[in-house]
Amino acid sequence: MKSIVPCPHCPHFGCLVKGIIVGGVDFRSLMEPAIFQAQFGAGIDQLEALVASNTVNISRLVEIAPVGTVDPTSSLYNSTIILMAVLLAIALVSNALMSLVGAKHHI
Repeated sequence: MKSIVPCPHCPHFGCLVKGIIVGGVDFRSLMEPAIFQAQFGAGIDQLEALVASNTVNISRLVEIAPVGTVDPTSSLYNSTIILMAVLLAIALVSNALMSLVGAKHHI
């Protein structure tokens, strides 16, 4: 099995960078060129163009990936959901700390 490399643009988060790296998995290095050519009718060197035209997507790449390749779609938004939960908790605490403005400050 070929190596799985972290995304150089955002090593802590999953991303789709020109259709090559998804969730830290470099699909270009995992694909066999002959299988890719048979499935999509174009060489692996045209991956960016195929992604741009919506011919290739994550699920179609995982279908032809070697056995043992983990589908990254289930964890792509984990960090986003955690961030949203933290922001919601901050908003809850901030809202609980709000108090009425004193009458002496009314105009």
